[in-house]
Amino acid sequence: MEEVVNCSWNTRYYYPVVSNLGAHSLTLAALGIRTSAEARFGKAMHFRDAKGNREIDLIVERVDGKILAIEVKLSEVITEHDCRHLNWLEGQLGEELIDKVVIYSGRHAYRQNGVALIPLALLGA
Repeated sequence: MEEVVNCSWNTRYYYPVVSNLGAHSLTLAALGIRTSAEARFGKAMHFRDAKGNREIDLIVERVDGKILAIEVKLSEVITEHDCRHLNWLEGQLGEELIDKVVIYSGRHAYRQNGVALIPLALLGA
């Protein structure tokens, strides 16, 4: 089944919004992570660089300033391309970045090239 891509206008950037299922998955993951992060650690936010070239779905900042970067992907297979913005952020922040995470629709939690891959289903566990 081919996914339909709709285009939405953001106040600063024109960007595609993938099917409703992808948006709902991101919303569900973001809600769970934001609620937990803000109750326990600090604040959670979305990141987009000034030029709009790089975007990270969730940045969790602890009270000590350390950062956890999270991407949400509606895919069962995660590639290096999916992690490119997380890897870029690691280059920018160095030791201030405590971990890089991809929440995805796969079945197994594991690490791949320094990135923690966590199934979306585990967020409710």
